Amino acid sequence: LFEITHSIRGSEGYGFQDYLDEMNRYKLSISLNGYAEMCYRDWESMALAMPIVRSEVYSKYSPELISGHHYISATEAPRNGMIGYHSSFQDIADQFIAKVEEVIDNDELLNEVGKNGRKYFEDNILAERITENFFERVNLELLR
Repeated sequence: LFEITHSIRGSEGYGFQDYLDEMNRYKLSISLNGYAEMCYRDWESMALAMPIVRSEVYSKYSPELISGHHYISATEAPRNGMIGYHSSFQDIADQFIAKVEEVIDNDELLNEVGKNGRKYFEDNILAERITENFFERVNLELLR
């Protein structure tokens, strides 16, 4: 049902293609906050059109990442965007388990969130789009 992936580097980790192939075997990705709110796993999951179950997003992104549309929120947002929650870690774990149990068989929701996540990735995360978005949003004439 679950696999916890570690490093994709080194002799004991996955090669990147193996890692992506392995991710594609599952219906969803569970993303736990660490020292950063969003990590490569989130963007890789979106790139694969894999729905993400994660804590409510704390940080502000442009455009906004929307719970229930781009990802599935399992818990409250962390207090600091990392791992500090108002609830106990046991409560957070229980909320993740409950959310996974709630959505795991809802293929319509999972497909829709996966599709929307993929679209967000294509429009905002791909390197060429990041550059285009920057020049669309920033008036470089103001810097002169």
